[in-house]
Amino acid sequence: MSSKMYNLEKAKVYLEGLDAKLERKEELSLAEKRFLLETGELGYKALTFPESLTPAETNRILCMPPPDEVTANIKRVTNGAMSTPDEMFQAALDDAEAMTTEELILIRSLFKAAEDNMYGLRWGGKLGRPGALALNAIAPQRLADGWRAACRVEMRDPNSPRFKEMQAKALAEKAEPPEQRAARFERQSRRARRREEYDVKLFAEAAESMLKLAGELEGEVCDCEVCAAFYG
Repeated sequence: MSSKMYNLEKAKVYLEGLDAKLERKEELSLAEKRFLLETGELGYKALTFPESLTPAETNRILCMPPPDEVTANIKRVTNGAMSTPDEMFQAALDDAEAMTTEELILIRSLFKAAEDNMYGLRWGGKLGRPGALALNAIAPQRLADGWRAACRVEMRDPNSPRFKEMQAKALAEKAEPPEQRAARFERQSRRARRREEYDVKLFAEAAESMLKLAGELEGEVCDCEVCAAFYG
C-alpha cells in the first residue's frame, strides 16, 4: 500500500475506456468489473454482475414499476387472466389484434398505471451513463418483440389515446405556417443539445463517484491494475 494523489482526469479517461469496452462487448477483468460495481451505478451492476440484480432492480433498468405494482396492473387490466409481463408479451406476439385497447396501452407504457409518455424502451436518466447498454443487455428478446407488436396495433386503434394524439399532431404540423415550423425545429434541436450536455454531466458525476473507493483524495490505495490507472 502507498499514499498517492488521486488524478480525476485519469479517472475520467479510464472510465471512458471501460465504457468503450462495454459498447464493443469486450470482456472486462474481474478488477475492472468490481471497480465499476463500486461506482454505485445500477447500469454497471447489470453489465458486470447481472446475476446479483434483484427483481426490483431489473424492473428499474427495464423502465418498469416495481414487480408488485406490475402484477397488480396486469391483473387489473386483464381481469385476472394474466399476471406477468411474459404472459402479456406472448399474448401480443400471438395475436395483438385480439387484445383490448387497455391491454395494448399497458404494454406500451411498460405496465405503468397511468399514461406518462413512455413510448419507447428509453432508459431513465437516473440510471446514469451505462443505462442504455444495461437495458439492451438484460432485456429478453420477447420483451422487445412483444412490445413492438403491441405498439404497432395500438397506433392503429382509433380508441387509443396514442392514435388520437398522433392524428392531432400530424394535422397540427400540416397546418403550421413556415415560420412556426422553423421555430419548432429549433426547439427540437435545443432539446437534443441539452440531452447531450446532460450525458456529459452524468459522466462527470460517475467519475466523481469513484472517489468513494479511496475514501479520501489522498489516502492508502493498493497497486492493482485499476488503482494504477488513477493514482501517480
